[in-house]
Amino acid sequence: MRTLLIRKVAIAFLLATTLLIVGCGGSGGGGGASNKNPEILFINGSADGGDLAFFLDDTNFSGPLKYLGRSAAFRRFEYRSEADNGWDLSLRQADNSAVFENLFKIFDRDKSYLGVAFGMKKFVVGEEEKRLTESIIEVDRARPTGNLAKLIVFHGFNRGAGDDTPSVIFQSPGDNPQFSTGNIRYGLTQTITVDSGRSDWVVKRADGEAIYATVSVDLQPSSIYLVMIGGVEGAAAAGERPRATFINIPTD
Repeated sequence: MRTLLIRKVAIAFLLATTLLIVGCGGSGGGGGASNKNPEILFINGSADGGDLAFFLDDTNFSGPLKYLGRSAAFRRFEYRSEADNGWDLSLRQADNSAVFENLFKIFDRDKSYLGVAFGMKKFVVGEEEKRLTESIIEVDRARPTGNLAKLIVFHGFNRGAGDDTPSVIFQSPGDNPQFSTGNIRYGLTQTITVDSGRSDWVVKRADGEAIYATVSVDLQPSSIYLVMIGGVEGAAAAGERPRATFINIPTD
């Protein structure tokens, strides 16, 4: 009888332990992942593109965006796997009179994205690499801690007709900058974390001493900014010339 009782207690303990492990996610059920639909925020970084809009399939998802404008907030949309054919993301004139780029994209669950328009609508034939297009950037929206700010630096600046657009560096002024990115190639980003408060910055040619733009800014603590390096060197319109613009990105 004593042996039978011990066996029953052991079996009961083993069953309870198994149920506890399963209840805590030990069976591989995700370990607490939120499994939310993806979300996206759009920005128009094309100096001569006019009012632009981003469409998911055939729905205008951004509204009309002026140069250096962003959509009002991150917007969630349905997750679609590759088996569901994902999403068609198109960059268009805001009045839908022209389509500049179409991308097929799988947006992952629990991810935030920036959709950035950049490049030139009026590019010179033979310099198609400067044409108006779009880039999708995955972004971590967690707030920086303490008196820090996070900068997502996007290189969308172009030199004028006949001149190749080089990589650039975004940095504090001087030969020994306090903060600096590495070389950023056209259409790509680099992220750096810097001190909040008042600061000066320059956009510098990566393989030379040329300075394309300067900017002063008051960075708020625990904030995230997209630094849009845009414009065209030698543009006739002052508003289309090279500049670096800090665009606040909503945090989680």
